[in-house]
Parts: sequence; C-alpha cells; structure tokens
Amino acid sequence: MPMTNQPSNLVNGERGENGSNWFNRLAANLGFSNADARAVIENALAEDGGTAFTARERAMLQRVLQFKDLRLEDVMVPRVSIVAIEDSQSMGDLMGLFRKAGHSRIPVYRDTLDEPVGMVHVKDLLGWVLKQGTQGNGSDTPHLDKVDLSTTIVDSGILRELIFAPASMPALDLLVRMQNRHIHLALVIDEYGGTDGLVSIEDLLEEVVGNIEDEHDANSAPMVAEDAEGFVVDARAYVEDVETQIGVKLTGSDEDFDTVGGLILSMLSRIPAPGEIIGHPAGVRFEILDSDGRRVKRVRIRMRDKDADAPEERNALAAAAGR
Repeated sequence: MPMTNQPSNLVNGERGENGSNWFNRLAANLGFSNADARAVIENALAEDGGTAFTARERAMLQRVLQFKDLRLEDVMVPRVSIVAIEDSQSMGDLMGLFRKAGHSRIPVYRDTLDEPVGMVHVKDLLGWVLKQGTQGNGSDTPHLDKVDLSTTIVDSGILRELIFAPASMPALDLLVRMQNRHIHLALVIDEYGGTDGLVSIEDLLEEVVGNIEDEHDANSAPMVAEDAEGFVVDARAYVEDVETQIGVKLTGSDEDFDTVGGLILSMLSRIPAPGEIIGHPAGVRFEILDSDGRRVKRVRIRMRDKDADAPEERNALAAAAGR
C-alpha cells in the first residue's frame, strides 16, 4: 500500500524530552553549570577574546545556537532538484540512477512526485542483487547472469519508509525524529499534501558542523568559482555568499529570494535562455550558462565598467533598477 503523504505529529514529549535538553547537555559537556545553557554559551562567545575557543569551535557553537531557529524550508532541497524514481521502473534503471546521482537514498513515487511510496537505500539494492545472484548456488559468490534487472522496484520488496514533515517544522524537531525512528530521509510537504522539498540527516548535520564532502562530492564543482572572465556560480548559491566572494552588493534589504537564481528571476519575471546576458544595477552582468526552461542552473558573473555598457545592456540595467 502507498504511504499517505500527510505528516505525522510529533510524539508527545519528543521535543521536550530531547530538543529542550539539547543545549543543557551541550553546556554540561563544555563544563558549564548554569541552567540557562543558551545564555551561558552566548555570553561565553561574546566575551571570549580568542583564547577559550578556536575559530572552528566558535563557528560550530554559533551554528548550534542558530540551529534552533531553522525551519525545514531553510534547509530543504527544493522539489525541482529532488532525484527520485517511479516505482514501475526496473532495478536496472535504479542501479543507473544511483550511479549517476551518487546518493545513498532515493525517494520512490507512483505516477508523480506528489504520491511518494517510500525510498530505496543503496545497501538494500546491493543486498537484493546478491540474494538474486546466489540463489541455488550454494556459494556466497553471486552469478550476476541470474539477476533479473527487469524486476520493477515495487516488486523487489526493498522499499523503506519515509518521514513526511511540513516546511514550517523546526529542523531540530526533525533531527530528533530521525534519530528516534532511524529514518534518515524526509519529504517536505506543502499545505495540500504535495511534495515541496527533501531533507536528509546530512543536510541537518551540515547546518551544525559545516559542509560534509564525501567521495562523491570531492570532484563536484564549487558553488562559486573564479575564472579569467569573472565568477562561475551555481544558481542555487545564496546571494549573500556570492556577495561576499565577489565583493559586490547585489540586493536590498527587503528581498523575497535567497539564491542567485531567485535574484535573476525577480529581475526578469521569466526564465532566461542559455547565452542571455542580463545587466545588474550594481555594475555586473549575469551570463546564463545553463537553464532548462524551468530554472536557471549556472551563471557567469562578469565584472565590468559601467561606462562600457552596450545600449541594450543599459536598457536592461535601467529596467532592472526600476523594478
């Protein structure tokens, strides 16, 4: 039976038993005895002249303090970036997707992503292959020619449960739930029960310890990289991070987007085509390197002399400034 795509309520006491004591346990481990652990740590960070904590310890403690205020909407992978597979596809298709995506867990849906039926773990896929390949062998060495990779995912029997949670749920609550239920993948749902995003336990831990790169991440392109022509930027990069790296202020104080892709969409009110160049009032140009009709993927930010603008670029600049 497909799982319902409605969020379960937190078990009574789950947050109170775990979340509310989180900082108290942390403070005790650090040698603090004050009952208000948050105030103790905040005061220690504010008063520390650089001797009590290393820079890395200070950064981690600050992220711990900020973690309490994070919601799933702040950390989730958006729907458009979710890597998932339909339950009617074959185990061979699933193997190919695992190889391409480099993930250890992949959500499975029926018909559309709004009807999730579970997830598959790569360890379970490997276990299924080994079981199929060793049946009747009398040996632990699998014969891969006996593995029927045309078997559908739904018929394989390796589907696992997912957690469903609203975007407004505190990230700390989800982390506690994942620990209690031993399920490390959650789909974020909207008010209508549709799929809005995805959060893994790694996403949550990275908010505390910083970016975690594994073997599959080691060769992936950085979110912002400088080259001879400017900066190549993943459109999912946070604007404030890009501003810091390029040394140019790109936004005002009352913006309703977080990413470079969101900035470009707010300027144009449409999806730009690859190769398109958009002027920005701050004196830079956005060159669209990759987009697919639904979203911007990669952008080059070209630094420039405002006086050297071509007439069409000045028009785009003026239009953007008037928004």
